[in-house]
Amino acid sequence: MIAFTFSLLPKDKVSEHSASESKEVLTFKKNGTVCGRNLAELSPVTLEKFTPFSSSFRKALHSNYNSEKSSRFTSSRNSVDLSEKELPLRYSLYTLPYLLHQWWYSWLITYMIMYVGSMNLWLKRITTDNKTAASFIQIYGTVQVLSLVIAPIAGLIMDREVNKADDELDPKVRKLKKIKSGFWPMMFTTTCVTAILFARFFDNKAAVYASIVLITLFRSFLIAVSSAFLRIRFPAEHFNRLLGILSTVGACVTLLQFPLFVWEAKAAENVLWVNLFNLICTLIAYLNPLHLVIKPLQEYLIAKESKTNE
Repeated sequence: MIAFTFSLLPKDKVSEHSASESKEVLTFKKNGTVCGRNLAELSPVTLEKFTPFSSSFRKALHSNYNSEKSSRFTSSRNSVDLSEKELPLRYSLYTLPYLLHQWWYSWLITYMIMYVGSMNLWLKRITTDNKTAASFIQIYGTVQVLSLVIAPIAGLIMDREVNKADDELDPKVRKLKKIKSGFWPMMFTTTCVTAILFARFFDNKAAVYASIVLITLFRSFLIAVSSAFLRIRFPAEHFNRLLGILSTVGACVTLLQFPLFVWEAKAAENVLWVNLFNLICTLIAYLNPLHLVIKPLQEYLIAKESKTNE
């Protein structure tokens, strides 16, 4: 290293004597004056400008490093692009399972709100005593607190079925069982609405009490089942957007309660037709849980989704 450094210095600044001429090797000269071994003072040496030596080996090494770094960056960027690529939302949104689930949720939440709104009309047909009507309202409000306890039951049922499906080795059978896990919770929820509608055909106190119990069960299951089914049935990256669309469309459909309320309030004879209309809409909602147990249909839908993912 020292020899290389001295080779870059000008000759008038540095000279090297052989060992035969003097015992002082690598003696510095400044303005022609020889400085001995015992240096008392050494003036600073100013280096002149010099041109560095070019190295072909260094150029090749630097070129290989840049090319390797560029290839690593390109491959890393490609892998990130592939990992970030996801299935378009339309492959989940414009499908039969989602459309059936959208109608199921929209109508059921519409009737849940409509039940409370039209309850006063029903109580007026049963009793003319305001205290009796007020007691029904108080009972309804008190029983709704039980929803906090009942709501997790639907999730526990679906989780148990999903855990059973995870034990299957065949991925096709596992997928079918996971989809089918939403059948009983959704069937029970829809049946509660149907039972409430049948109770509304009768103007007596027993029917009111029965409907209060049923609406509590129905209300507890509806929200839990609707969101859990989206997570099980559709890709995970679509869950948030599908849930937002589900809630938004459901909120728009709930506007239907106002014309139905006006129709029922106009005349006592209209009660029958409103209940029949509600019953027909509920029967259509049964298609959502029932299509889950039709195995050929589910196999066709899964095969179609797999082909789309490819």
